[in-house]
Amino acid sequence: MVDSIQSKQGYALTQRQAIRIIELIDGSRSARSSGDLPASYPDMLSLPVGLLSSPTQQGYIDALSAQVDKISQTAGDNATLRQHVQNVSNALADLKSWVQQMRGYDAQILKASSLADPAVMTAALQLKQLAGDAYTGRTIPPNGGPTDAPGSAGAYQAYVECQYLASLDIKKV
Repeated sequence: MVDSIQSKQGYALTQRQAIRIIELIDGSRSARSSGDLPASYPDMLSLPVGLLSSPTQQGYIDALSAQVDKISQTAGDNATLRQHVQNVSNALADLKSWVQQMRGYDAQILKASSLADPAVMTAALQLKQLAGDAYTGRTIPPNGGPTDAPGSAGAYQAYVECQYLASLDIKKV
């Protein structure tokens, strides 16, 4: 989006990308009903569920968090399992926070009266940074890269920690 917004010829592509992003985050129907996807813009995707929850439907991040909570309830005194569950929860909380911020910047782009406005470029740059953080995580110095610590873990860390969960024995209590 940042590259395409730098010239007038890229404005249509920027708009389509912004529409896709809001639909991925909110789900198509919710993006439209919230007013963040203006009625004059066409749907680019047809997604019944978004990453974030809407007033009428649970989003993917909250659904995954609910499943992780269920694992936590059955972890018993397995410290290793509890630690991985906590790491997944931290990563999902970070992911949700960053996606919510992405939503705000994307809505700002969609509602802009002119894509040539410097505020739109600033929003696009923030959106790009948050998208990277949401996927790979955020490096908190002095660490050399993202970790499982709160404020650092992204979707990739959640995936890695979920893989650890899959390799542990879970016993019915």
